[in-house]
Amino acid sequence: MKKLLLNATSALCVAACAMCSFTANAEEFYQEDFTSTTGSVYVSALPEGWDYIGSLSYTFERELDKYHSKGGAIAIGTNSTNYLVTPPVKGKFAFWMRSYTKSYSGLIKVYLVGEENGVLVLGDQMGDNATTGKNTTWEQKWFETEQPTRVAILMDHAVIDDFYADERVEEPFTAVTDITVKSNTTGQAYNLMGQPVKADAKGIVIIDGKKKFNR
Repeated sequence: MKKLLLNATSALCVAACAMCSFTANAEEFYQEDFTSTTGSVYVSALPEGWDYIGSLSYTFERELDKYHSKGGAIAIGTNSTNYLVTPPVKGKFAFWMRSYTKSYSGLIKVYLVGEENGVLVLGDQMGDNATTGKNTTWEQKWFETEQPTRVAILMDHAVIDDFYADERVEEPFTAVTDITVKSNTTGQAYNLMGQPVKADAKGIVIIDGKKKFNR
C-alpha cells in the first residue's frame, strides 16, 4: 500500500506571526507535554501516537530539568538523521523550542510525513529552518496544515516541549477494494495479495467504507 506524500504548496501554510491563536476551545486542543515519555536518560518509549524516523535507541533524551512547563521535554545533541514524528494533526500546531546548551545554536526543521508500504517517509519541509541562537530562552514556533498529516521534527542541539494542535486526527483508514481475509491465529487482516491491512488504534478495519471488524 502506498500513500501519497502531501505537497507543501497545496497542503499547508506557515503561520509567521507568533500572535496566532488556535481555532478550537482550549479544552479541545490536542496537547502533549512529554511527561508520559519513559526512559532514565534516553527515551525508551514515546507518548501514545508518536513515532520516529531513524533510530530511537540512544537518540532522543528525556529531559527532566530542561522543560517548558510540566517536567518533561525531548532533547537531542548532534543529529541529522533522526526525526520525531507527531500523530496526524490538522489546523494550526505549535511547539516550544530552545537550545540544548548555551554552547551551541539549536536548529529545528519541520517536515510533512507520508507513508509508503507501511513505512514513514519524509515529505516537503514546512517553512524555513528555525534556529534558537546560543541561549536557553524558550520560544514558540507555529505552523498550519489544511489537511491531516503527520509531522516530522528534526532537532540538532535543541529541546522541544509542549506541542499543541487544533485537532488530532484519528489514523486514516486504508481503503481496500478487494476481498480481505483475517488470520484465525493472529487476528491480523490481509488482502488477497498477502499485504497486511492497516487498522486504526482500536483495531477497526473498514473495507470499502462500509464493512468493519476488529483486527
